[in-house]
Amino acid sequence: MKVICVVILFFLFVSCTERIPENNTFNHDEITPEILDSDVTANTFNYGAPIVLDSSSNIMIPLSIGHYESRKKLNISSYKKQDLPRFWNVLFYNTTTEARTLLTEDKINISQIHVKSKDQSQPRANQMKGKILYELKDIDFNKDGALNSKDPTFLFSSEYDGSNLLRISPKDEALQYFTVSSDPDLLLIKTIRDVNDNAVFEKQDDVMWYTAHFDQNQWVLKEIITPSNRQKIERLYFDQWLKDKK
Repeated sequence: MKVICVVILFFLFVSCTERIPENNTFNHDEITPEILDSDVTANTFNYGAPIVLDSSSNIMIPLSIGHYESRKKLNISSYKKQDLPRFWNVLFYNTTTEARTLLTEDKINISQIHVKSKDQSQPRANQMKGKILYELKDIDFNKDGALNSKDPTFLFSSEYDGSNLLRISPKDEALQYFTVSSDPDLLLIKTIRDVNDNAVFEKQDDVMWYTAHFDQNQWVLKEIITPSNRQKIERLYFDQWLKDKK
């Protein structure tokens, strides 16, 4: 009798271990339309509130991951909940032409969108005439397989219809701050440059200040604090405040 029980338990164990787990992962080549439909249904994303763009026929609808607390863990992602983006893309709709386009088909993590809209609750200092500005991550800087808080945020722009998505701040520098100057076509940008190439942005790294001007379909950056100017400032600081005066 004991032998029979052991055999039964063994086959039960084998059958359980061969069962596909609920949170199964799939290779990209194995994803069928049925698997994709069931996965999207189980892990629904949200269409955000439409943003009616000022003086334009365009409406933008941010795409969000949804309510973290009510979602299952993504089956085909290694992300943790805190790694998920606020917005992962934007859908644009033109009320005149009925054209529908996505901001990009690349993988991005959008934290903030700045644009002139019918809703004037956004700070005007971050709104640029004729452009939509985005704070987003698009580079896995530390190569850990995720676009999350450990990766730098960059400043991007697009037209009101979502076209011409362009990088503004440098690829190897983390965005810290930006504002639109009194000249409506000029941005002031503060970043941190990873000077020691350790893929971490920290206090020891250089703070950079730029002006950014849109000219001939591209952003032109100019350093406000040049290397020679930086050296002079640091030397003056050392002489006035750090040097031991006897």
